Amino acid sequence: MKKRKYVECELVGITAWKSDSYPRYEQFRDQTDQEQLKKYLFSKNVILKTYSYWALIEKSAHGYLQLFDRALQETSKISQKCGCRGETTSIASSAYFNFWYSQMVEEGDSLVFSAPQKLYRLDSMIFHHSIQDQELLEVVKMNGLYKGK
Repeated sequence: MKKRKYVECELVGITAWKSDSYPRYEQFRDQTDQEQLKKYLFSKNVILKTYSYWALIEKSAHGYLQLFDRALQETSKISQKCGCRGETTSIASSAYFNFWYSQMVEEGDSLVFSAPQKLYRLDSMIFHHSIQDQELLEVVKMNGLYKGK
């Protein structure tokens, strides 16, 4: 993964075929312990750093808000391929969308979030964070899960 020049979501391309690199990410996530993943957050390689954020936020039952806070403060930009789009984005945005998609499960004929409280907390953090990521703010508003009080 260190040699990649971009991150890939699970599905890429207009026809949404399975990414070649996403199974490697899943293996990385499943086989790397949290302490090692945290060390990779200091890597100069932004791809390794991004995949580490993805894995830690997915795996963490607690502490994911502190990790996401840290991701929001990252200034590095990354190239990402998701669906039919290739774009330059922030590490935080990439981590958020990976988490968002990883929590979608089929329930009858629709898709629902398997961890709505965790998503709500991430949305709340985005909404109230001192560093404003405009892309993420727009998504939070569209999600409608966070209804600021």
